[in-house]
Amino acid sequence: MAHSSQPGRQLTQVDLWSVAATSALVCLALGVCLAVAASLTWVVIDFLNPQPEAGPSPVWGLTFLAVTLTVEVVLGTALATVAAFFYNLSSRITGGVHLRVRDSAGPSVVEVTALREYRRLRAALHRCAAVRLRPAAPAGVQVRQVAGVQGAEH
Repeated sequence: MAHSSQPGRQLTQVDLWSVAATSALVCLALGVCLAVAASLTWVVIDFLNPQPEAGPSPVWGLTFLAVTLTVEVVLGTALATVAAFFYNLSSRITGGVHLRVRDSAGPSVVEVTALREYRRLRAALHRCAAVRLRPAAPAGVQVRQVAGVQGAEH
């Protein structure tokens, strides 16, 4: 339950025409990407095909691409609009979605715990790497531990 002192927005209704227009534009952009990919694939296959008469004609390919893109745009727009309609119905019952913007009072408990674990694992990794990557002593040189100094040569 949202308190009145918390900043935020209540998303209770979605404009169906806005959803339809936006989803139509997104589906159209995806359709253009699909058309470019299909055209490039068609060109590469046509270039690599030793017998051009063996495959389907470019007219058939362009017709199939146009029909597919039209169906994709129409169905994508219709499905997004129907989903927005069902959201509007369910938001009348549940009250919608409450979006709360958190102020910069500090990190949450989960963030603090994750950062602590990250630092612990990083330190363990550095210790492991330091042990495994310690350089070997050159031939004829003795390496011994001196108080406070690692790898001092005498």
